[in-house]
Amino acid sequence: SAPETDNYLAASADVEITVNKAQAPEIIWPTASSITYGQSLAESTLTSEDTAGTFSWQDDSIVPSVSDSDSTEYVIVYTPNDTDHYDYSDVSLEHTVTVSVQKAAASIDVSGMTSSYTYSGEPFAVNSGAVLNHSEAELSYSLESVTEPGTYIVTVSAPETDNYLAASADVEITVNKAQAPEIIWPTA
Repeated sequence: SAPETDNYLAASADVEITVNKAQAPEIIWPTASSITYGQSLAESTLTSEDTAGTFSWQDDSIVPSVSDSDSTEYVIVYTPNDTDHYDYSDVSLEHTVTVSVQKAAASIDVSGMTSSYTYSGEPFAVNSGAVLNHSEAELSYSLESVTEPGTYIVTVSAPETDNYLAASADVEITVNKAQAPEIIWPTA
């Protein structure tokens, strides 16, 4: 606007000024930390030097298999911190990354195995009662049965599978001597 002067009348005009959003900063996409089979993507940390936004998994409930390790791509989503001042309209806010998946530890619970028997002359089956923490393998036992008095070590084992490491557990099995039968002495 201009004030009135001796030679001119006062004048004013409206001018529209547009301040455009700045170009969005380059996104520095993250890497994903490795996980162990059985863990979901939520347990894989996304690490980046990007400070202009945050990253999240599109579906963090996915539980990858070891066969997916470093090959299957999962979608991550970028959420910018400042969309008021930066234009992200032509920027893809989704990206894919792979995750390294390690085999999980297998464990064998032998608490259900019978560890003590008394000699009866009949064999005692010692190849049952252990429980594996997964269903990808069958347990094997180093002995099927024991009969004679003594102490035996039974090794229960599970092989390595696609998603689990091998495991084994030793169980000490004792066959106690039976009580001596009653002696019936002859009479004269």
